[in-house]
Amino acid sequence: MTLRGDHDVATQPSLREQLALVTDAGGPIVVDLSRATFIDSTVIAALALAANVDKQTSSPLSLVAPTNYVGTRMVDLVGVGSTIPVYRTRTAAVGAHMRGRTGEFDPEFAAGVSEPTHG
Repeated sequence: MTLRGDHDVATQPSLREQLALVTDAGGPIVVDLSRATFIDSTVIAALALAANVDKQTSSPLSLVAPTNYVGTRMVDLVGVGSTIPVYRTRTAAVGAHMRGRTGEFDPEFAAGVSEPTHG
């Protein structure tokens, strides 16, 4: 799932809905913040809530927050990395999920990781 543009209290309900749909589908979830131009604390809270729910299911959640990126500052500021795994690239996030699940990287899964798109 790739967040694009600004995300705040106005878009947070839609984000929560999309996260619930992806969680229900099963499998690992990678939320890519590299295209978001702004995220606020309500979005971080929605991601943290989803990660907590995902710990109880088979859908682990991780974030992509590149170095020197606007979304990374919020992620680092609130310490999300202590709750949700944060990777600097989508490839690293997908690779970590694939190694954790099967021990091998699956490029077919990696090719579809950015779908669905939100924002």
